[in-house]
Amino acid sequence: MRGTWEILATDIGRFALDTAERATYSGRTIASVTERQLAAHFAPAGNAYQVRPRIRKMVNFVQMNLSNPVYVGRMDPDFLYERADLFLRRAQA
Repeated sequence: MRGTWEILATDIGRFALDTAERATYSGRTIASVTERQLAAHFAPAGNAYQVRPRIRKMVNFVQMNLSNPVYVGRMDPDFLYERADLFLRRAQA
C-alpha cells in the first residue's frame, strides 16, 4: 500500500477507543500476527507489542455509533453490519 492513508477508528464505547488508542497488544490479541508483520509494524513494549508510531499517526479515534441512521444511509447495510471490520480511505493530496 503506497501513498498516504488515514484510518478512522470508531466505536460506540469510550473504553474500546481508549484501549485501541494505546495500540498495545499481547497474548491472544496478537497471536495471529506473523513474525514479519511484528517486525514491520510493531515494537516490543514489555511483555506486549505496540503499533509503531508511523502507523499510529494515521489513526483518528472517534466515538460514534455507525448504526445511527445518519451513517447507515451512506453505506450498504449488508456491508456495514456483516463485513465491516476495517474501512480504509486514501488521503487526498
